[in-house]
Amino acid sequence: MKRREVIKKSAIVLGASLSAPTLLSLLKGCKSEPTIRWKPTFFTEKQAKLVSELTETIIPKTDLPGAKEVNVPQFIESYVAGVYKQEDRERFKKGLDAFAQKVKETSKDEFILLPKEEQLKIAEQWNNQEVPPFKAGGEKTFFIMMKELTIVGYCTSQVGATQLLKYDPIPGSYKGCIPFSEVGKTWAT
Repeated sequence: MKRREVIKKSAIVLGASLSAPTLLSLLKGCKSEPTIRWKPTFFTEKQAKLVSELTETIIPKTDLPGAKEVNVPQFIESYVAGVYKQEDRERFKKGLDAFAQKVKETSKDEFILLPKEEQLKIAEQWNNQEVPPFKAGGEKTFFIMMKELTIVGYCTSQVGATQLLKYDPIPGSYKGCIPFSEVGKTWAT
């Protein structure tokens, strides 16, 4: 073999050995950031994406649409911006940012970029930390507020009210004319 040919083949072998791991790490590192289908007015775009992914983790798509599909993130934004008191709005936003920061510190990546399984694991950890110490009448933590808003938003959506809750306008049966002896007693005295 000639010297040039040896150098050329060595470069190809060396290049292939360097390129495969490099390409793999590049492909692994290319995570597409989820998009949102709405324009946030109260949250920043990053906060809106986090709220969207977190709601979908709390109520994922199954045989019914998930929280994102029924616009729960938009409901949360409008509810927090329009109904919450100023101090609660600030507490919610601070909690959202603290959640994002804590996840990034522990997972070395943003919540919205993590695989669904890892997002679920993180949500379960936060749920287990915050829900047991919460007592009725106490100040709600961010994650409890988030879960509450997600559930209310989902259950008050058309899908939640008609398919999940299976609304029955007249539950039970109505017997209009029955003998008093079948009733057994009167409720008012």
